[in-house]
Parts: sequence; C-alpha cells; structure tokens
Amino acid sequence: MYRARILSLPSLFHFLFAMFPHHLKTAGLARSLIVVSQARVNPIQNLRGAKLSAPPLYRLTLCELETDYWSDPPPMPGFSDGLPMFGHLIGVGPKLFHIIGGYLTEMQGHFESDTELFDITTWRWDLIGNDFLEDAMCPRTCVDGSDSGLYMFHEGNVMTRIDTTWRVMARVPAEVCNMAYMTVWQTKLLVIGSSKLGEPHKVYAMDLKNYTRTKIDAPHEYSTHV
Repeated sequence: MYRARILSLPSLFHFLFAMFPHHLKTAGLARSLIVVSQARVNPIQNLRGAKLSAPPLYRLTLCELETDYWSDPPPMPGFSDGLPMFGHLIGVGPKLFHIIGGYLTEMQGHFESDTELFDITTWRWDLIGNDFLEDAMCPRTCVDGSDSGLYMFHEGNVMTRIDTTWRVMARVPAEVCNMAYMTVWQTKLLVIGSSKLGEPHKVYAMDLKNYTRTKIDAPHEYSTHV
C-alpha cells in the first residue's frame, strides 16, 4: 500500500525561495534551467544485498541546456530518502492550464479525448472540445508552449495543434522514441526518452523555429528514468 506524502507549504516555500536560489548561486547557474524528478539507485538498500530489486529513489536533477551542465540540488526538507513516487513537477507561471483527456474512475483505462481550460484570473472552467485529441489515448506527453502553442508526442512524431487540427511537426530520433518526458524551454522543445524499455535515457533539444535537433550530452548518472 502506498501512503500519500504531501509537501507542506512552509517546507516547499523554504526550499524554493531560500535553499534553491542558494544552490544556483553556489553552482554558478544564472540561466533558465530544466528541473526533473529522476530515478536513482538506492545505495543503502543495494549494500544490504536484498534478493528483490529495491525501488528507486526519485530526486531532483537540474540541467542547464546552454552549457550541458547537470547537477543535484540538496534534498528537500523532510524528503532525504527521495521524493514521493508517481509525483509530478509542475511549472507555475501562465494564468491558464489545461486538463486534457484522462478517464473516469469507473472507466479504468478507457481514455477520453476532451479537454477543459481553467482560467485562474476568472476562476472558471471552459470546455474546449470533446474531440481535442485525435485518438482517445494517454495524454502524458502533451505540453503547453505558452505563445508557441500545444505540443504532443504520438507514434514517433512531435505534433503541434494548429487551429483545431493536430499536425506532424517533426520525427523524433529512434533513440528517444520511447518517450519519457517532454517540455518546452524558451524556443526549444526538450525531449527525454530511450530506444526501448530499460535502455539509458537520451536527451534532445528541438528548435521550434527551424525544427533542427541537437543532442544534449548527459553523464551516465543522469540517464535514468524521469
């Protein structure tokens, strides 16, 4: 049985506004960063020689794309043994957010294709459409590029939504076709994935203006699941 672990607001604010900026300054990082929750091997459980594979720890990883610099911030207060499993990092900034697809509790695994939009300024929900997704599927790779639009990975392609239609923008490299994570960073689309299940993760940045791809070098210790 999994127990939900919820970050208290004081500990979260302390990390974001006190400890985190201090780490950036100490590491000499002044540019925009990508922050992900990444799986790590638990060295303590491995030393105990457990017969069964121990569950991985999830800790924050920082990536400065302009310099290919990877680093670890200090553990969050109260989470020295890793972040909760199945958690998601959410960037806070725009005044709108989408709820895309998903399924009702009584309809396990039967995804819907609709989406709703919540406006923080008006505190209201608006239904965008019942056929927002072309297929009823898991929308975990849908990302909002703010002014540049919405993007999604589907069947080996990065797609973008133009008006009411999803169109193929570019094919992703074979070594990241098993997509694990995708996000928009300034004018680039960051893609993290592997060639198949269980393989090391690779990182690519795609320029949204000319669709050129650049491979981001990641040290071996930062090639695990995100």
